[in-house]
Amino acid sequence: MMAISWDSLTQKKRPKPPAILLYGPEKAGKTTLASEFPNAVYLQTEEGDGVLDIASMGKIESFGELMDAIGMLYEREHAYETVVLDSVTACQALVWAETGDRGDDKGNKKKRIEDFGYGKGYVYALAVWQEVLDGLNALRRDRGMTIILIAHSKIERFDDPETVGYPSRPVAAHLLTLREPDDRRQLHCVAEA
Repeated sequence: MMAISWDSLTQKKRPKPPAILLYGPEKAGKTTLASEFPNAVYLQTEEGDGVLDIASMGKIESFGELMDAIGMLYEREHAYETVVLDSVTACQALVWAETGDRGDDKGNKKKRIEDFGYGKGYVYALAVWQEVLDGLNALRRDRGMTIILIAHSKIERFDDPETVGYPSRPVAAHLLTLREPDDRRQLHCVAEA
């Protein structure tokens, strides 16, 4: 048995703050739970019920506003330690609108994500989602901020032909991954809308 000695003391690099997905039905307390994290600032893509006293830039109405908010948190000095995207579910509409505005490879703009053709709009939207996630990862990596993503579940009935049907609760968004290649603590979620 080896004895512990002062010479065995080493300095370890502090791990990155966590990236967390709070997922559940409406009114389950996801926003309230996120408010318990230290010095949280909210990027609100939905109104919320106004019950909590939170730091927020107000309701974000466009993809550009979302990226501007992330950019301000990255560039300016502040005391916030946690950034909460409330919600990923509502943010999806902003991402899809931006995807349509950018259009396809030929620059043809689209009104709806489905107008790109079978499944193609969702593929184009992945690049737009990645910009959001890259911005959040930069806050986590360079500014030491905890990232919290709030996502709503939706109840869908799954009727299995071989057994009794049951309700399922998929994430109500086409969600990507919050990942960096060298990071072992990763948030992975791929879901169907």
